[in-house]
Amino acid sequence: MERFFEALFARDPSGRSWLPALLAAAPHGRGALGELVDEPGWIEIPLAVRGASGRLACLDYRVAPARELLAWYVDHPAELTWPVDTRPSPAVERLRRALIEDDPAGARARAQDRAHELIKTASPFTADWWRFEPSAALDCVLLTDRLALTIEGDAGSPASDWYPGRTQLVRDLEAAKHLATGRRFATLVLSDEPRPDAIDEQLEVGAPHVSEAERDELRAGYLGDLTWAQARAAVGLGD
Repeated sequence: MERFFEALFARDPSGRSWLPALLAAAPHGRGALGELVDEPGWIEIPLAVRGASGRLACLDYRVAPARELLAWYVDHPAELTWPVDTRPSPAVERLRRALIEDDPAGARARAQDRAHELIKTASPFTADWWRFEPSAALDCVLLTDRLALTIEGDAGSPASDWYPGRTQLVRDLEAAKHLATGRRFATLVLSDEPRPDAIDEQLEVGAPHVSEAERDELRAGYLGDLTWAQARAAVGLGD
C-alpha cells in the first residue's frame, strides 16, 4: 500500500492523472460512482504531505467507531465474544464481567447505564472497559472536494476482537460515509488475489446498529476488489 501510493503521489500529488483510472478499473467503480469516476476532484493537499512519522498523511488514517455502534455493543452483550488473549486490569475485567455476564447478578443494568453515559461524553478515541471496538488506522484515505474514498488491503479481517463478524471492509465503508460530509463516498479493496464478493453477508452481520436503508447506502459505496496487478496496470505502474 505504501509503495503503491508513494509512487502515485510522487508522480502527481493532486491525483488528477491517476485517481480516475484507479476508480474506473474497480469492478463496481462505474456502476457506483457514474460520471464521478472521470472527474473525482483534486486530492486534498494535507493528505499528500508527510507527517511526523515520515509517511504520507493519507496512510494509517485514524478514525473512531461510531457512538451508535459502541452503544449497540453495550446493549447486546450476548453477541460479544471474549478475546482469548485479552489481559485487562482487574478493575476493567470486573466491569466487563458485570456487563457481559451479569456477574454479580443484577450488575449488568448498572454497567450498561454507566457505559452509555461514558459513550456520550468521552473522547471517541478513549480506550476504556466499555469500548469493544478500538479506534483504527485505515490503510489509506483519499479525500477530494467531491469524493471520500477509503482503501483497504485486509478487508476480511475482524475490525473488533469482541465482535469478529464485523469486518474491516464494513468498518471502512462506515468510515468513508462519516468522512464524506456531503460528498459521495466509496471503499475500494486492493488484494493479492481476487476474493469472493460477500458484501451482503458482511453488512448483514457487521453493521447491526444501522437500518436496512443505511446498509443499502453502504452497499452502494462498495467499489469491489481489485488485485494489485490490476491496480498497477490501471495507473501505469510496473512491478
